[in-house]
Amino acid sequence: MSNLFDRQVNQLILDMETLQDSAGSNTAALSRARHAVGQELLHGKGMDMTAAALGQIEDEATAQRLLAIVRYCSEHFEVEGGQGEDGQADSRVLSAVVLPLSVRMHSKSKKPFALDRADSQALKELAQNIQDVLKARKVVFDSRFYDHRSLFALPPRDLCGHLIQLAGYSKSQVGGPKFCQLYAQADAPWRQVFLLGVEVADPMRSGRLDDLNIQVHAEVWNDHTSASIEYADAIFLNPDLRAEAEGHGAHYLHRGYAFGVMGLRSLRLKDMLIALRADGAHLQVFINSNGDTVRTMMVAPKLGLELRAPILNSETLWSFQQELERIAHSVLGDFDPLCVAQVGEDEYLTQAKRHGVILMRLSSKPIKRARGQTGT
Repeated sequence: MSNLFDRQVNQLILDMETLQDSAGSNTAALSRARHAVGQELLHGKGMDMTAAALGQIEDEATAQRLLAIVRYCSEHFEVEGGQGEDGQADSRVLSAVVLPLSVRMHSKSKKPFALDRADSQALKELAQNIQDVLKARKVVFDSRFYDHRSLFALPPRDLCGHLIQLAGYSKSQVGGPKFCQLYAQADAPWRQVFLLGVEVADPMRSGRLDDLNIQVHAEVWNDHTSASIEYADAIFLNPDLRAEAEGHGAHYLHRGYAFGVMGLRSLRLKDMLIALRADGAHLQVFINSNGDTVRTMMVAPKLGLELRAPILNSETLWSFQQELERIAHSVLGDFDPLCVAQVGEDEYLTQAKRHGVILMRLSSKPIKRARGQTGT
């Protein structure tokens, strides 16, 4: 067993070095590496082989390329499905697609109301559109809502099983993610949910959704996604309810999380600017980052507000500041970028105490996961 393990590790290292030397163009080495990592993710008891290979690869670029393959294999799964027309095994790649959404449901009534799914017909139309653009075999969306905790913490083995079921290749129930519910409120804040789907593609045509030439269709997809909430029968036919929904594109799993985080954050920053009712000449903005959180404090003559939100590993405080300035320009015609200051933690706390800011945290309280159930 030890000799077999060593051979597997050495083969993976060799494939990664070949792939790096070819600048990623050696498709045979790429296919072997993805297959090895993917099989370990789905069937292994851990990631011992991949970890051992990473520990022995000295070149940083090669190690990063292997980590990229691990990420790819955690959202794209190659499965066998009978025989093709040529008598050979018919392979297909099942990819996890997510639609990140920011939603707020307003209610005129004190009677509680919960929504746990989007309109299935709108999602079928969206799935067909994406399928046509990608030239995929099939695209199917689950109409249930998922929050980031249940969806992105799901083990690859369980995610793959759920995608197989969603694609219609298996009727057996597997340990999929727990769906969640959105609750209507009189003064509802923006909340984040995700819709999960599966793309079924040929191995050589998979992984194209996040390409720039494909993402030009995102605006149309966002319209479909928003309509699946705003015009769902449970909302549209109830005069006491009104929903607002903002779609943030269609992406593979990990990229979808990033777009969901940034989309929700942008909407909440915009709400802060509107709530302050300040003109650009009397606004002060302080931003501070501590690890994976960015704090934004906006101060007007009569009110101060704070938003704490995630900042992604791929972002810098400067890129966040540019995003903030873009949003402020769209809300305040006379916004002056000089009113924005990046400050250290001590200065930030001093300013917060001076202006008595009100915390406006990202929260998941109105989103509740349904117990003991998975989406279908």
